[in-house]
Amino acid sequence: MEQWRDIDGFEGMYQISDCGRVRSVERVVKMTRYGKEYDMHHKGRVLRTHTTKDGYTSVQLTKGSKPYTLRVHRLVAKAFIPNSDRLPDVNHKDGDKSNNKKNNLEWCTKSYNTKHAYDNGLIDKSKMKFNRKKVRRSDGKVFESLTEAAEDSGTHISDVSMCCHGRLLHAAGYGFEFV
Repeated sequence: MEQWRDIDGFEGMYQISDCGRVRSVERVVKMTRYGKEYDMHHKGRVLRTHTTKDGYTSVQLTKGSKPYTLRVHRLVAKAFIPNSDRLPDVNHKDGDKSNNKKNNLEWCTKSYNTKHAYDNGLIDKSKMKFNRKKVRRSDGKVFESLTEAAEDSGTHISDVSMCCHGRLLHAAGYGFEFV
């Protein structure tokens, strides 16, 4: 049996189910137009969802004439899965971003979520970019990262980065380049 719960921040207006469906709640809203007050009836219905460029299911909700685009998997997790450790991300256990059922979701850390995707072949490993680049200082010393070069040279990482990208000539008396 499908369970429905109010969406946090949209109580009495929208609900989410443990199967990942979103619906508006039947309600009457007091409206004023041209100084005259009247009741506007909103009929409840299951809302249409959309798939984002990155493959997640989203839905657009309106509150006070302002639209909000929210991801369905996060709505399901917030409504049905306890998060006592206050973890920031929601993982699809089976890797299918369109499967937003409660039993397919879990709260996790960003690193766990990325590792899960990597381990299950959900990330194309050949297209992965690693930000860590080796850096050579003008005195010949080579560092494993921008951070190491900045710390050893007594300057800020952004100054080392700007030198490496040709936007600054020197930082802390040194020149820097990517190896």
